Amino acid sequence: MNNLKIKGRIKNYANLVVGEDKNIYQLAHFKNKRTIPFRKLKYYPKRKAYGYNGSYFSKSRMLKLYYEDKSVVNEFSSLNSFITA
Repeated sequence: MNNLKIKGRIKNYANLVVGEDKNIYQLAHFKNKRTIPFRKLKYYPKRKAYGYNGSYFSKSRMLKLYYEDKSVVNEFSSLNSFITA
């Protein structure tokens, strides 16, 4: 069972978390009748931005919206069971 240690979250984006490896991940969640899977957001160095939901968010914007939140989430669980540390 692989767990992802969460270092922080992004304000206004409930499904985005920052892991201990400083990468941004999208948690598995439901959107209407569809399940959106757990994944790592892709970083585009030329744009200095992350791709999310068909658009781009700059790294500076993500840093402004970042706040610390220590917890652990199971990477492969569809229910994203959280354990606060």
